[in-house]
Amino acid sequence: MKSLDDEINSYLADVRKNLVCNGKIKKQTLADIRSSVFDYAQSNHVTDINMIRKHFGTPEELARSFMPENDIKSIKKKILFRRMTLALVGLLLAVLFVLLCFEVKRQIDSDIAYYSETVIEGTTKVIDGLIY
Repeated sequence: MKSLDDEINSYLADVRKNLVCNGKIKKQTLADIRSSVFDYAQSNHVTDINMIRKHFGTPEELARSFMPENDIKSIKKKILFRRMTLALVGLLLAVLFVLLCFEVKRQIDSDIAYYSETVIEGTTKVIDGLIY
């Protein structure tokens, strides 16, 4: 069976997953939440994770309580914009790669390529079965 500390750490991991903010703010916020949760657990003789959940709420609720609603919306818009931009860049790179492949294939198959040959007349020698 999991110890209380393990259950609290699992709870805090869920809180971390639900925090929507940049890395530095997330790290500080998690440190504050961790401190609050462990202080509460120690001072109130918490015996199971349900007491923590009852006091602080679900991980989603706790994470949401640290972020104003308008910040969450603006951050989600930024994340969506980044994802769409990355998807567009990836699509453009894929198209360019395909076009490059077709151009290389066209160059290989074209009749434009040529070679020249110079024939030098002279005597031939046979050495070890090879003609020189």
